[in-house]
Amino acid sequence: MRGNALKTRFLASATFQTLYKSAYQELYQQVFGDGTAQSLLTTITASIPASDGLSQDDITDRSATVATFLTQRGEALEKALAG
Repeated sequence: MRGNALKTRFLASATFQTLYKSAYQELYQQVFGDGTAQSLLTTITASIPASDGLSQDDITDRSATVATFLTQRGEALEKALAG
């Protein structure tokens, strides 16, 4: 799989790299750092009605899977931003 050539080219610039890292940190804070992603998942999960094709247990299980992904992704991004 190839990387993004434009991103690679811009990140070669120290000026752009500083701007990119700052924007990345801000976006991380807005989505993961302040709990927005988890809060949205809770809100969305609560709005999904159970039905014959989708039980409450299915909704709960799938929501837990997404919550795990969000936690892992948030931790990975936090680690990447610290390094």
